[in-house]
Amino acid sequence: MAVEPSAETLVHFYDELTEAQASIPTRSYKEFLVKWGYDPEQADRLCNRLDRGTGVIHRKDLCKPNEILCNTLPALRDVQILNSDMNQKQAESIMLYVVDVIKRKKSKKDQLEDLKKRLEEVYGKGWNCYMTDGKFYSVCSHEAGTSLVFLLNDMVYGVFRTPCASKH
Repeated sequence: MAVEPSAETLVHFYDELTEAQASIPTRSYKEFLVKWGYDPEQADRLCNRLDRGTGVIHRKDLCKPNEILCNTLPALRDVQILNSDMNQKQAESIMLYVVDVIKRKKSKKDQLEDLKKRLEEVYGKGWNCYMTDGKFYSVCSHEAGTSLVFLLNDMVYGVFRTPCASKH
């Protein structure tokens, strides 16, 4: 990703990675940014800006210099979650990525392929993605904690991870 991530996106990725931790190793944050598609050199530059030579990044280091309220995601104000069993920060990361993909003005097929590829790079294999602007009915088996369906700009988006089939 050549585009510089917004301050809100950087804070959000930090929150997803840490949940309740006070700080995380700089290396872990850099690796997570790279998984989300940022160039390794760009991720390194960002982390070097945030790490004060301690080897860790604190949430306040992301919020204070950017003068942002750390509990807001303006990019998601038009999103309505229809159904989800996913943890909130993971769901928000996925929805932020969909907002970003939509801005690129690609075909629907390319948007879904980009989304699936990114989900599999960040969270592992087995992801399924769909979108619809009309009637759609579906019954799917999914791995617990991986289902998200949301409405954005009159389009319904859904993602879920296929459960691993166990041999009996």
